[in-house]
Amino acid sequence: MGSSTENSAFGPTRNPWDTTRVPGGSSGGSAAAVASGMVPLAFGSDTGGSIRQPASLCGIVGVKPTYGVVSRYGLIAFASSLDQIGPFAATVADAALGLEVVAGHDPMDSTSLDLPSPQLLASLDDGVSGTRIGIVEDFLSDVSPECREAVVAAGEALAAAGAKVDRVKIPELLLGLPAYYIIAPAEASSNLSRYDGVRYGLRVDGPDAETMNARTRGEGFGPEVKRRIMIGTYALSAGYYDAYYGQAQKARTLVIRAFEAAYRSFDVLLTPTTPSVAFPFGSKVDDPIQMYMCDVCSIPSSLAGHPAVSVPFALSPEGLPVGVQVLAPALGETVMMRVAASLEAAAPRQARGPVTP
Repeated sequence: MGSSTENSAFGPTRNPWDTTRVPGGSSGGSAAAVASGMVPLAFGSDTGGSIRQPASLCGIVGVKPTYGVVSRYGLIAFASSLDQIGPFAATVADAALGLEVVAGHDPMDSTSLDLPSPQLLASLDDGVSGTRIGIVEDFLSDVSPECREAVVAAGEALAAAGAKVDRVKIPELLLGLPAYYIIAPAEASSNLSRYDGVRYGLRVDGPDAETMNARTRGEGFGPEVKRRIMIGTYALSAGYYDAYYGQAQKARTLVIRAFEAAYRSFDVLLTPTTPSVAFPFGSKVDDPIQMYMCDVCSIPSSLAGHPAVSVPFALSPEGLPVGVQVLAPALGETVMMRVAASLEAAAPRQARGPVTP
């Protein structure tokens, strides 16, 4: 869990652009594999941005589909109402093809939408002429200059390609971060309770069942996972459920309604993917709040169940990739990927992986 892969049981993954920096998380391993040229395509799981954030930090394309478009059968659940599988790739076309292949109804997943796989490649080169694009101003103030400038430049590039680009304020989206860090840990607390040394996963033996259970969870869960389990258990406990979990769900509803209002005026929205470029190892591990802030731009789409894609668009002064995020309403993958393809065409080639020595 987390935004850096520093919490992995297998040790940290390193960013191919700069091995002293994180690749993002929690699917940073998949992102690094694509960004380093090890594989042309990989998959990750996105709960609050765990595909898009590492895609941005590693200079590749990362797609979170609409909730239910890709089956969750076989995925180890973190937060069941948020988790989605999606592709990483070096290009928008490869990501679109990967999504087409794995999408579609699965009777083994009760949340799988009974719809055919979206056909994305056929319209990928249709351009953005007349497409209404809104730049979300609420996410431009508390991000690094290079991330802010990338979004502004992306808007200008899309306008030059024929899109209708305007600024929009959606302050309700800022409720996403605090709501997410109640809802996701609460669902994690419930989902991870099955890992008790008996039914699933790791087992560390002991002289009795209680000791075995304690050792299994003590050694099997790292500090960040334990932190989130404790937060979630507290939020769901008697006396606090309404004050925390109930309020967070109300905030989630406000985010969904705000998106619905915005999409009446715009076909897609544009934001930074992350507040900064890849940060050095160890720089945020002692400050969970700063680590959680890495997801501020990506969480709202997850709460709403909407699709989003991160596209590499610029390089920072220190030569690190900067991603721009395209958001779309539910089942809006076709127009979203068309906009992503236009952004890719306007971006400098050196801003995206795979990284060559």
